[in-house]
Amino acid sequence: MKRQERSLDDLAKAMEPFPQVLYNVEVKAKRELSEIPEVNQKVKAIEKALGHSGRILIRYSGTEPILRIMVEGEDEARLHKLAQEMVEEVRKHLS
Repeated sequence: MKRQERSLDDLAKAMEPFPQVLYNVEVKAKRELSEIPEVNQKVKAIEKALGHSGRILIRYSGTEPILRIMVEGEDEARLHKLAQEMVEEVRKHLS
């Protein structure tokens, strides 16, 4: 802001918000995700499908036996489809 001598409101206008979907999956145990190759492969496949126009984030809740899956991108219907694929893969290995 200081460098460009512009207000935060003015700078924020350049950002285009994308839809975001969030799914919570109950898990039996919070296994280290890096030790589950199929889950990692599915994350990489979704990252590739989204390219530079989206992202996926998966993490455990700090207080509940839940894995949170957040997918963000341009097409909300597609995001739900990709998130559901991730939910199915997680359920195979953690539920």
